[in-house]
Amino acid sequence: MPRRTTALAAALSLLPLAQPLLLASTSALATAAVVLATQAAHAQSADEFFKRGIDNHELGDLQEAIANWNKAIEINPQYADAYRKRGYAKWQLGDYQGSISDFTKAIEINPQDASAYNKRGDSKFFLSNQRGACADKKKAVSLGLQIALRGVPECTKIFERASGKTAGLSSEVIMDLKDKIAEHTKLIVSNPQYVDAYYNRANTKYELKDYQGAIADFNKAIEFAPQYAYAYYNRGITKSTLGHYQEAIADFGMAIEIDPRDSAAYYNRANAKYELNDYQGAISDFTKAIAINPQNASAYSKRGTTKELIDDLQGACSDWRKASSLADKDAAGWIKEQCQ
Repeated sequence: MPRRTTALAAALSLLPLAQPLLLASTSALATAAVVLATQAAHAQSADEFFKRGIDNHELGDLQEAIANWNKAIEINPQYADAYRKRGYAKWQLGDYQGSISDFTKAIEINPQDASAYNKRGDSKFFLSNQRGACADKKKAVSLGLQIALRGVPECTKIFERASGKTAGLSSEVIMDLKDKIAEHTKLIVSNPQYVDAYYNRANTKYELKDYQGAIADFNKAIEFAPQYAYAYYNRGITKSTLGHYQEAIADFGMAIEIDPRDSAAYYNRANAKYELNDYQGAISDFTKAIAINPQNASAYSKRGTTKELIDDLQGACSDWRKASSLADKDAAGWIKEQCQ
């Protein structure tokens, strides 16, 4: 069964207006002006390093991106976005402990950062901390990132409890999702090139089963950010949901080209190939997903099922046994039926 996944919440802050002025001595005012000017310069330079990191990341230069975010954090130790971005770059480089540390710091600064919880959960999965990973993803859902648990079969039961039902959406949830779309649309109106707003609106439309609308918004996100791996990946998920497997394979391929360590992209590309009866291609991709994440029980299980279809029952049983050892109950049943 193909995995269905993986959205961000934008926050606006208002500056207080009409604050009363306090009179002080000329020297005190001068000192205050210097302090404020220094703080402003620091903030400006921290933002500049942050933006440089974004540019480096989009160009695929992860080490240089991390170096710039290091400088931004050195100037402003409370720069939550810099910690989160640096954490994601470390995750891409396979530094999962380092990424967890950065996501944790981002959460300490901004406890409402659903994306940081979600990505920290991904990092924990790679370190075989399934319980901690599912807890983080459940928290991300509670903060409004509704698709955080999608495509994570290990957390399916948690997802069902968090969403409140296993099929369909309640009227309350639908209204909430529509409100989110309205919020993202306002951001897009104010800035027609706001990439994350398109991406987040696309994910919300997916939740509402407006798949064509979701694809249109993923298209816009990719138009303005051609290296946006998540946008390719989630567009691939959406196309798979529609049964457009060949197009989905192309999108997962782009996500892999941008991030060669994206095990979920390999896994979902394998599922799309499976649906097109390309069993050898599917086995190859399941194998790559397993090489990156050896704890992916679903990849072993599905690779076993695929091997069964090409009459490799011995290989299928071997994969099912591994999946069963990783707590895959379906695989355990298949072993009893076919591998005794």
